[in-house]
Amino acid sequence: MADALHTWLRLHRQKVPSGSATAEAIDYSLGRWAALTRYLDDGALPADNNWAENSIRPIALARNNWLFKDVLEWLPTQPSHRAAELLPHRWTPQHEGRSVPVVSSANRELVFALRA
Repeated sequence: MADALHTWLRLHRQKVPSGSATAEAIDYSLGRWAALTRYLDDGALPADNNWAENSIRPIALARNNWLFKDVLEWLPTQPSHRAAELLPHRWTPQHEGRSVPVVSSANRELVFALRA
C-alpha cells in the first residue's frame, strides 16, 4: 500500500502546479519518504506522532500565555478608552513613558524598567 501511495504521489506531482500548497505537501512527503515509512520496517515504532504532539502542547500553550502575562498586570490600571492598546494584535511591550515588566536574566525576578 505504501508503494502504491509513493507511485501515486510521484505521478500526481507532475500534474500539480509548482508553488501550490498541494505541490508543497507532495514534495514534503516525497522528500521525507524514508522517514515517513520507517514504521513499516519496525513494528515498535508508532505510525503517527500524536504522543509527541500531545506531550509538547502544554509547553506551547504556556509559552503563548506567558507572552501576555504583563497585560493582565496592566489591565486594572489601563484607562478604558485605551483598552484596545492591550489587544494581542496591537500589543507591544514598549509603550512610551510606561512601566513595562522585564524579566531580569541575572536573578529572574520581575523588575520594572521605564521605557522612553
